[in-house]
Amino acid sequence: CIRARFLELVAKELRMDSGEAFMLGLFSMLDAILDTHMDFLMQQIPVSPDIIQALVHQGGPLYPLLQLIRIYEAGQWAELDAVIKELGLISSNMLDYYLDAVRWTGYFI
Repeated sequence: CIRARFLELVAKELRMDSGEAFMLGLFSMLDAILDTHMDFLMQQIPVSPDIIQALVHQGGPLYPLLQLIRIYEAGQWAELDAVIKELGLISSNMLDYYLDAVRWTGYFI
């Protein structure tokens, strides 16, 4: 849920569909949770083609958001700066978005 909320907030800044971004984050680790292939899972769940494109084919308009959260969670700060600039985001918002997402899910740091 942290990924879902984080991507929802990023999408709002980018004026993208925040609902799509939320769903992308929500399903982004489903393959690991269920220990099965993402392409199989996406055939079972009615989601948009853009979500499938991002999760299964690593492409499409939502894929940069998926890259962003993966890089952020991995602490790859140089790569993160590049993606933030590419997307046109305000870098100082990333920590705020992540902390908001953590609080939103009920986890505490």
